[in-house]
This record gives sequence, C-alpha cells and structure tokens, in this order.
Amino acid sequence: MSELSKRTSKYYFIQGIKMMGYILLLQLILCVEWFIMSSERDNLIDYMSRMTLMCGLMFMVLFNLIYAVYGPNWFDSIVLSMGGRRKDVFWGEMIKQFTFILCNDVVLILVAVATNKLEWIPIILMTSLIAAVTGAAGLVIGHKVKKYGKVYIFIIAIIAGCFGAFASVTTVLDINVLGMAKLSVGLIILVAVVLFVLFELWAYKLNQKSMVR
Repeated sequence: MSELSKRTSKYYFIQGIKMMGYILLLQLILCVEWFIMSSERDNLIDYMSRMTLMCGLMFMVLFNLIYAVYGPNWFDSIVLSMGGRRKDVFWGEMIKQFTFILCNDVVLILVAVATNKLEWIPIILMTSLIAAVTGAAGLVIGHKVKKYGKVYIFIIAIIAGCFGAFASVTTVLDINVLGMAKLSVGLIILVAVVLFVLFELWAYKLNQKSMVR
C-alpha cells in the first residue's frame, strides 16, 4: 500500500471513530434524560438498557446513511483536493462505514451482555447488515444529488422521520420487528449481501466521475 493510500485510509478510519464518538455522546445525553424522566424506577436499569439498545440500532443505520450521503459532498472532496485518488476515496468510504458499524456492534453487544439481554445479539448483527446496505445506498444517493446542492437534506429528513416513526411504534407497542424476521434470516442475509454489492458497484462507477468542489 502506497503512502498516499495509507494516509487516506487513516483519514477515513478516524472519521469512522469520530462518528462513533458522536453516537456515544448522544446516547449519554439520552440516558440522562431517560433517568430523569423515567417513571419505571423499580426497573430503571432494564428500561434504560432496552432503550439504549433500541436507539443504538436505529442510530447505527440512520447515521451511517447520513454520513454516506454526506461523503461525496464533503469527505470525498477534501481527500481529492489533497491529492487523493478516486480508488482511495472508494475504499476509504468503506473503511469509514465498517469502522463505525463494528464500533457500534462492540458497544451494543457489551450492553446486551452486561444487562443479560443476549437475545439482542443476533438482532444487533442483523442490523449491521442493514446499516452496511443503507450506507452503500447512501453513497449512491450522495453522488446523484451532489449537483443539486442541499437537496439531500430533505431526503435525509424524510428518512429520519420514517425511522423516528418506526422507533415510536415499536416502543409503544413493544413489537420487536427484527426479532419477528428470525424465520427468514438466511434470506435476509442473502438479500442484504446482494444489495450491498450492487450499490457498491454503482457507487464505484459514480465515484470514478467524482469531481473536486
């Protein structure tokens, strides 16, 4: 690996760590809010751990998508302007996303183990696949809407609203939608892998035409 490739990879790796740091800070703020506002004082630890896991899963998918869409409009241009090559940008984006996803997996699995919620571990791993797919799709969206300036903000707002509604419904009705999908785990994995590869190939082609802004 050339020195330029190493420098680009390091840059994206650090960005993935920073993303995780923002999530941890947000989760900490939410935990303080849940502690103050919770009426379930007799079962506070269980409530907070469940909310942490639920929000952690949602944030993993949502933030990976947001940062992927933001990539071609910010991170990629920075790297290209520093002399980075387009292939380094493409692999760097993958490094950033998988660093973020793996860090989330470690934190959420530790929470699940520490609070004896081992049934969440398969759900965490399954959500990682979804996050990888949405991240790849986000790169395509980011390249497609790049020339329209800030239009992607409205796209993200709509997606964020959908995720927020999903989280609210699952919280109120106490429905574990991902858990209901256990019967077709193999199919979900297959579809996720196929979609990930297709989106990444599409993103790679768009990345080849990316210009510095």
